[in-house]
Formats: sequence, structure tokens, C-alpha cells
Amino acid sequence: MLGGLTTLMYLHFKRYVEYPTVTVVHAHTADTVPFPATTICNLNQFHSTRIPNDQRLRDLLYKMSDFAYLHDYIAQPGGLTVSTMETAKVETGEELKAFALDAAHRLSDMFKYCVFRTQKMPCEDLFNATLTDIGVCFTFNANQDIPRFNSTDSGPVSGLRVILNIEQDFYYFSRHTQSGLKVLLHEPDEAPLLINRGFFVRPGTCTDVVIRREQRTSLGKPYKAFGDTYCLDTRSPDFRSPLTRFRNYSYTEQSCWKDCYTHRLVQLCGCRHFFDPGDDEICSIDDLETCYIPNAEKISMEEVKACDCNLPCSEVAYAASMSFTDFASKFVVKHMFNSNLLADMAYVRENIIELRVYYDTLTVSGVQQQPEMSVMGIFGDMGGHMGLFLGASILSVTEILEVILLAVCSCCLGRWSAMRNAAHVPGRSAERNDHKADRADSVF
Repeated sequence: MLGGLTTLMYLHFKRYVEYPTVTVVHAHTADTVPFPATTICNLNQFHSTRIPNDQRLRDLLYKMSDFAYLHDYIAQPGGLTVSTMETAKVETGEELKAFALDAAHRLSDMFKYCVFRTQKMPCEDLFNATLTDIGVCFTFNANQDIPRFNSTDSGPVSGLRVILNIEQDFYYFSRHTQSGLKVLLHEPDEAPLLINRGFFVRPGTCTDVVIRREQRTSLGKPYKAFGDTYCLDTRSPDFRSPLTRFRNYSYTEQSCWKDCYTHRLVQLCGCRHFFDPGDDEICSIDDLETCYIPNAEKISMEEVKACDCNLPCSEVAYAASMSFTDFASKFVVKHMFNSNLLADMAYVRENIIELRVYYDTLTVSGVQQQPEMSVMGIFGDMGGHMGLFLGASILSVTEILEVILLAVCSCCLGRWSAMRNAAHVPGRSAERNDHKADRADSVF
């Protein structure tokens, strides 16, 4: 019994120091749910009419585009919209960044109609220009100077509605070869990084993005939150962000990877891309062509993931489902063309997008990690086992004593009964002796 009790106690303590966890899923309905920050990017980064007549610059933009990666050779761009700008030379990294910011699509040209919760507002008041890892984008609900927008109801009328013109006639070589938008839903204090996240929206459509808010909470050390890795407790008073290039944003795994990736390229080339964050010197055209672009291709995802980038213990995610239809019917497009509102019937199909983002429910789901075992639980289990084993031992001894006592009592009672019977009938033996004597006499 003692050996069994000791074994069970050892197994419990061994399990406890492994810090096992359980996952609890819950949901609750709120009266008000914070609306996500919504970053919208034109897949084209450079407006063709704002590109200087600098052939080296044009060649660089081609080399940095996805189109160049589709071929094993560098071809001379041709058949493009001719810039109306005077010939200008872009030499330094600062000049290159100034060009990139100026050549981006303008908010006033792209955003034609903006509504939030049925209230029409100037798009310039709702969106801010943001420099992301794919270029200049525009973010809604991330302005720290005004209160955050919330949703008090579900459905399209309680969300964001935007009509945009992607200006496809002025596309140039960019990172993406596709036309349309890339959209990312995130928290306002998170850096909008869209290379590996977000979803595409094609032109000529009315796209509904139905979202749900999810809160994920994991346990910090010594508990393992994601397989064999630990999460980073960003809410701890002692937390200090390891990020050096995203000081104005909260810590995320994606921003950590981007920070590490950029730092590696700066180590190799001594400068950063004009879209990369940081205080380092910006690469010139020569730096980009001879060092940055070749090394950016060589750095593998495994090398980036080797960086010490753990997921935060607490994070908010937005699950999105999409549906779409044509922006306008053939009848409407034909009517607009006949009314001289359109010069080309294909213009709507190639340029116009209506984007609607809204909650389908104000129910917020949560995934929370909790300890499977606690110290009090360990002591409770120990008490139960001790009670079980000690109780079983006492019961066994009692039963053995009871059997012995019953056997002794049975033996004593048997002997006592025999002696008592013999004492109460003495004449019966004498009669038996007389009968034996009579038989003997008759024989003789």
C-alpha cells in the first residue's frame, strides 16, 4: 500500500512540473465591439505619370517587381504610359524614398465615397496614409488623435463602406502583377504588414467582408503556449519590446520577423529599402541593384523564422469571410455610358471597387489557456490518495483480525458444545455396556 501511494504521488508531481494546460473556448455578446483598423493598399505602388524620365529608376522598379521574378532575364520595359514629368535623376536613398512617396496613388484620387455606420464622411477624415512593407497604403481607424470607432450593431449598415477607383490605366511595374486591392484587418496599434497577410479584392466587384472578433489568451512561462514554444507576455509590467524598428507599434510575431529580416539585410548591405522602417541609411539605386535585391532573394523563410520571435500571450484576431458580386449590372453600366458618365464601358469593370466591412454578430469568441493542474489540486489529490490507501490498509487489517477471531470462536464453541453434551447423558453408556454383556452370555 505504501509503495503504491508513493508511486502515485511521484507521478502527480512529475505531471505537475511538466506544466500541462487545457484550452477553454467561450463566447459572449457585447453591446459595443471595437471596429478593426482597416488598411487598404492599391496593388500598384507607382503612378505611371509621376515617374521621372530616369531610365535607371525605371529599370530598378522593373527589377523589384514580381514580373521580373517570372523571368530569368531582365528585359527593357516598353509600351508604357509616358511620364509628363521633366527628366530628373534620382541618386541618393533619400531621393528614392521621396520619389516613392510622391509616386503613390493619392487618397483623394482613389477614395470616392466613404461611409461608416450610415454616416457619410470625407475620406480624408477617415483614412490616413501609412507606409507599409508593400508601399503607401491607407488605414481606417488607426488615428491616435481621435477616439476609436466601434460597432453597436451587426450588418452592413453598421460597418464601413468605401467606393474606390484603383486607376488601372496608370499602373506601372510594382511588387504585384495583379490589379485590385489588398486589405488587412488588424488592431490599431499593430504595424500593418501585408506581404504575408491580408486578402485581395478584384476590380469591378462589390465585396462584402463579414468579420468576427477573436480574443486569444495564453499562459506565459513556464507554460508552453504553442507546442514546444513559449509565448511572450506583452502585458507584463516588466515587458520591454525587443523591436528596434517598430517602436510606435505593439509587439507581434510578424513585426518581429520583419524587424529581424530588415536587420539582416542592413548587416549585409549597410542600408535599408525605402519601404523598410528604421533609422538606417536608405539604399541608393546602386545599393539596391548590387546588394539588397540579390541578398533579399537569398534569405530563406527558414532563416527568418530562426529569429527569436515568439507569439504574444494575448492577441486579437479578426476572422473574415468574403462574398462578392459585380459592382454594377450591364444595364447600369450602359446607362452611365449613354449618359456620358463613362467614356468606356469597361472602365467600371477594370477600376471601380465597392468594399463593405462589417460584423455579422456582436458575439466575441475567446480562446483561453488555463493550467491543467494547480498546487491546491495536487494537495487535494494527495489527500484523496492517502485517504484511499490508509483506509484500505486499516480495512484489510480489520478484516484479517475478524477472520481470525471468528475461527477461534468457532473452534471454542465446538469443543464447548461437545463437552456439554457428554456431561448431560451419563446412563446411555452404561446401558450399552449391559447389552454387550448379555450378548456374550447368550453365546456361551
